[in-house]
Amino acid sequence: AGAIVIATANMDEFAMGSSNEHSAHGPVLNPHDTSRVSGGSSGGSAVACTLGFAPLTLGSDTGGSVRLPSSFCGIFGFKPTYGRVSRFGLVAYGSSLDQISPFARSSDDLDRIMQIIGKQDSNDATSLEGSYSSQLGKSSFKDIKIGVPRKLLSHGIDKNVSDCFTQLETEMKKRGVTFIDVDLEGIEHTLSVYYIIACAEASSNLARFDGIRFGSRAEKFEDLQDLYSATRSAGFGAEVKKRIMLGTYALSSGYYDAYYGRAQSVRNLMKNSFKKVFEQVDFIYLPTGPSSAFKCGE
Repeated sequence: AGAIVIATANMDEFAMGSSNEHSAHGPVLNPHDTSRVSGGSSGGSAVACTLGFAPLTLGSDTGGSVRLPSSFCGIFGFKPTYGRVSRFGLVAYGSSLDQISPFARSSDDLDRIMQIIGKQDSNDATSLEGSYSSQLGKSSFKDIKIGVPRKLLSHGIDKNVSDCFTQLETEMKKRGVTFIDVDLEGIEHTLSVYYIIACAEASSNLARFDGIRFGSRAEKFEDLQDLYSATRSAGFGAEVKKRIMLGTYALSSGYYDAYYGRAQSVRNLMKNSFKKVFEQVDFIYLPTGPSSAFKCGE
């Protein structure tokens, strides 16, 4: 479309992290306060956009890796519906969750980039038919119904976040938006389900990094098995190793049904719960995270 890609950006290794402190290149610091994190995993892309190095940047979002950095850095981030943007060329972490996602300094810019990248791609078997269509300025605030899962807001959220949340809700009510309290069945299991599914898929996806076809290769080894072991020991950081081990355990014989199978069942339950809620409302409104950018090392 005529855009010039100027650089690659720092990120948590294999997209595993929420703070961009787990990077082979060192942490990405928050541009507003360098004692704080930028958010992860795609913190480099968020900071590049925030500081104006580029008007638009791309990240990958599996469990908040674009939404968190955009929130922590004070810009706009958008995770499209799974399959709306091609994953062709993306190094897979959790294949059923990963989605290429844009950063921008305005919602207009997000809309522009989505019109270009939000299209079906024959190179990606999970790509959705059709293409993204802009909805900016097409509906009146008075026609909109927004659901709020109030139970999730009752504890664990910092005051500055809840104050911003309430302020925006009040502003939207003045413009005619209708707010409805909703209940999302099974939502309290989100984190557990995410870690089981994402780590299980990561352990499978990252098995290909064996020093033969992908990634770095250990220089000293005695035989093939030793090459694999030495390469994976040196080539993966602590966070990545931890998640591979968790995923391998969840998929192992005797535990598959107890963990991975069960997590998929709960995921289905949540999917149906969201479908039910979206029969009543157009959107669901929640804070991006329970806090703003936390201190490095916290």
